[in-house]
Amino acid sequence: MKPMMILAALALATSPAALSAQVQQVMHVEADAPLVTLTVQEEVQSEPTLATMNAGVVTQASTASEALRQNAQKMNSVVAELKKRGVAAKDIQTSGINLNPQYNYNNREGQPPQLTGYQASNNVTLKTRDLTKIGALLDALVAVGGNNISGPSFSIENDTALKTLAREKALKTAAAQADFYAKQTGFTRAKLVSITEGAIMNSGPRPMMMEARAAGKADFSPVEPGEVGTAVTLTIQYRLEK
Repeated sequence: MKPMMILAALALATSPAALSAQVQQVMHVEADAPLVTLTVQEEVQSEPTLATMNAGVVTQASTASEALRQNAQKMNSVVAELKKRGVAAKDIQTSGINLNPQYNYNNREGQPPQLTGYQASNNVTLKTRDLTKIGALLDALVAVGGNNISGPSFSIENDTALKTLAREKALKTAAAQADFYAKQTGFTRAKLVSITEGAIMNSGPRPMMMEARAAGKADFSPVEPGEVGTAVTLTIQYRLEK
């Protein structure tokens, strides 16, 4: 039987250029067929270019029709305000309309719940690329009747270049690690055998103050976009050669 040694390690490194790498190494060393399999994740941090939010209206009334009427009136104002402030129609999408009866469950024992009215809600998902005006936009929506707001979440609208950079860094990290194993185990070089790309993901924001703020508008709801990470995971196999 050929001798075999299995070595596994986990290393984490962060470069000054806002790049972070995670490397998992598994080395199977045989007398005549040494292989090193590396799983490398590189992440590139950058400022977001897109914000996604949810905005809507919740209303209550004694009848279902009145709850919906009031809701429609206020929701029309919310949508009109979004368009007035430059949010394109294609970036506004209804995400849910609900109408639910409301009951009083605090009746005396043995008494059934009492219907007290109806609650209507209407929400839209919206996207904006002007990240410097998010606070002002949210405040304006509340002023016209919006009372159910969540978000924002930040992302990169076109991250193709960032993914390419992350792939380049991952390949360099893997090659350096494979060469290290080659030299440490008596071989001269590591020959690339295969590359498999795993799921690509975006990480959450890192705190970073916005550089652009409208003068005299500090009273708007503060929104800090921070940075988001674009990550690529590669599984790369090398053969060590004499």
